[in-house]
Amino acid sequence: MICSVLGLTPAQINALRAAPSLVNHLGLVVHDHRWKALLNDVLEHAPADRRGELEERQARFEQSAAGREAAGREAEAHSAITRLGTLESALSLVTSWRLLHFVSAGDVSDAGSLADLLLRGECVGGGGSARLHGEAQTGELSRFLDAQGVEWLLCANDMPECEFSGDKELREEVDHHFPQLRDYVRAMADKGNGLVVLMS
Repeated sequence: MICSVLGLTPAQINALRAAPSLVNHLGLVVHDHRWKALLNDVLEHAPADRRGELEERQARFEQSAAGREAAGREAEAHSAITRLGTLESALSLVTSWRLLHFVSAGDVSDAGSLADLLLRGECVGGGGSARLHGEAQTGELSRFLDAQGVEWLLCANDMPECEFSGDKELREEVDHHFPQLRDYVRAMADKGNGLVVLMS
């Protein structure tokens, strides 16, 4: 599952509570933005001959029945969420949310600490794929995350011989994604915003 975190104003949170069906549209728009950003990044860094091939493949997809259907769903979703007004940019944790949750909470089944940002919160939209965190909870989460550091996370909760610190790939993933999450939550808290965590 892919995890994205999106800051929302109190008014936007109330709008989602009043119309939970908007959550699916919001998730699709966030996914669409993430996909387009990834595609643009790949195209920007691809060699010229490879870029042309990728652009041609993308154009063929857009002209296909599946591409037109996807474009229609995206257009409908963008139209539906206009009532929310201007949105913040979302933070994509890709699949690292499981690792971040584990190293911050110690156990993916733990549901009793503020570290449990990604698995708790108010369920909205059905299916459990979106969790709302109001502005007060976001402020508490920000203070909790600010008090942590990567080294503490990697060695917390009596993990045997600090098992994560010996794995370069895992360490790099935590090094990369935890500061992003901490800084994003802090920025939203400073604005008086809440959060929605979207799984897709």
